[in-house]
Amino acid sequence: MLTKSFALPTIVCDRDRIVAAAGAGRRELMDRRISLPLEKLMDARRSYEHPGTAADTVYPCEGAQRHLLSAAPIIAAGDVVGAVALLSDEKTERPTEAQTKAVLVAALYLARQMEE
Repeated sequence: MLTKSFALPTIVCDRDRIVAAAGAGRRELMDRRISLPLEKLMDARRSYEHPGTAADTVYPCEGAQRHLLSAAPIIAAGDVVGAVALLSDEKTERPTEAQTKAVLVAALYLARQMEE
């Protein structure tokens, strides 16, 4: 749904690997180990918005072509179990408020599904 709404690639990952991907480049992302910076973002339990500077770019996995534009942790039963993220090619692009909210809603939805 996020991919269709924003025309951007989307990933869902657990604590170790990318478990789902949609959009351009999905095959190259599937089942790859997540990057250490993405792991740290999840551990912080906060959503992430790309600041728009190339120096602060976070990639979802080693060797990825696209970087995280917006990401939110999936927190189920008090534990971080993964994350949802929108990806972008543009290193200076900043996420819109709608993109950030949609990623957060997707993470909350997945968390609720995992709790049930």
